[in-house]
Amino acid sequence: MHGGHARHRSARRRAADGLRHPRHPDDAVAHRLSSVLDTLRSRTGTVYLHVDLDVLDPGEGTANAFAAPGGLRVDDVVTLIRILRSVLRIGAIALTAYDPTYDAESRIPAAALRIAAATAEDA
Repeated sequence: MHGGHARHRSARRRAADGLRHPRHPDDAVAHRLSSVLDTLRSRTGTVYLHVDLDVLDPGEGTANAFAAPGGLRVDDVVTLIRILRSVLRIGAIALTAYDPTYDAESRIPAAALRIAAATAEDA
């Protein structure tokens, strides 16, 4: 496995750990992200959001060969986007890293639509 992918996946697992079992997911995520969002808000009002779909746990669907257990749920990603949108404007979004040959049940397109829709809620 390429070292960059291993580091990337490890960081995703650590982030996912904080999302899986908090008392109230929005509060727990907001608390963890507050300093990062404050820094971003001081630098810009608009962000470009890039989501590699292999960040999703394979239980949500398999985006590609790099999808690994311990990833985020679609609800987790939607929660993060809502928190981000409460502070910053999302100017553009890219949903990437999808290889349909790995998505035997064709679950990722619906997940991607939910993620994309969260960027435009109440816009």
